[in-house]
Amino acid sequence: MDIQITSTIIQVSLVLIIVGLILSNWEPPIKAQYRAMLMIAIGGALGHYLGCGIIWGVIIAGLVFFKDKLVEEVRLVQGSFNDIKDKKAE
Repeated sequence: MDIQITSTIIQVSLVLIIVGLILSNWEPPIKAQYRAMLMIAIGGALGHYLGCGIIWGVIIAGLVFFKDKLVEEVRLVQGSFNDIKDKKAE
């Protein structure tokens, strides 16, 4: 990957993280599906505008929006591997 594209992807990621934090703490609360649509639209627009591509913007927006669920699933898989490792050690 080109260094310009990499720095652009980092910029899009940081902006989307900030937007996600703002939207999740908004008062009165915004429905999750509206937050998702806003994140995807902003991610696609930023990706297109900054030159890394609409798809990268949408992918990053999805990862930022679903970060809690992704972290939970990774911890679940890690726990499963630790359980398997412990059973083999016995």
